[in-house]
Amino acid sequence: MDPSALGRPVLASALLRTDSRGTAVAERLSRTPNICWVRRSSDERTVAIQLSTAGNVELARVVKDAIISDPDVTGFSTAIVLRSWAPHFAFDYEHIAVQSAPDLQWYPGNRSVASLDALDLDLLECLTVDAQMSLTDMSKVIGLSVAGTRHRLIRLMDSQTIHFRTRPDPHRDDVTTIRVEAAVSRDVADLAEELVNMPNVVYVSELTGARQLCVELVCANEPQISEGYARMASVQGIHDTHMLRLKTVDGKST
Repeated sequence: MDPSALGRPVLASALLRTDSRGTAVAERLSRTPNICWVRRSSDERTVAIQLSTAGNVELARVVKDAIISDPDVTGFSTAIVLRSWAPHFAFDYEHIAVQSAPDLQWYPGNRSVASLDALDLDLLECLTVDAQMSLTDMSKVIGLSVAGTRHRLIRLMDSQTIHFRTRPDPHRDDVTTIRVEAAVSRDVADLAEELVNMPNVVYVSELTGARQLCVELVCANEPQISEGYARMASVQGIHDTHMLRLKTVDGKST
């Protein structure tokens, strides 16, 4: 969802380096307000997070209180998310439809939220807690009928306040999430036109910093991991790539 709908238009990504207690750091971060998702890398020493705040002042406070003050964090880097693309997922080319990157693109904080009322905000909070929450459960929380809840959900989708995408469950043992960051020498929007139509891609983001491109892939086996990484690295304009295998931390919705 557009985090500005919850009053948090600044979206940031961070990679944390930890000592051997990376799991403990990830679990503490998963209980921290403003942090959208937390994932550990397979090396157990790197933790990837995404957070949203009301502004840069609050972002600095969260970084200080949740990251810098943690005794198990040995270093970190942060980057502001400028824009993102959320393509329709496919494991292979055979079943993927050609998509236009502009149609999948959104800028954090670019949507007007003036028309949202208290029930809309309650519905968004439900999705923040559990993006797979059923309509029946959401209706109980916000106090509307299932039909009324569905109507509001559709309206939020039509306004592009939220986007729904189906993708493999990252908790499953037979799928692996890969995060690839890269420096670029072309406009990220041009690169996104190619990347969103690659198999296994679930997310593309433009970031500030030395590596301006972040791509997430969900793969079902080792060949898909190596093929996906090689396919990305071979795209003209992408260089200095860095890959992490990620694990989802229990207790934190994505």
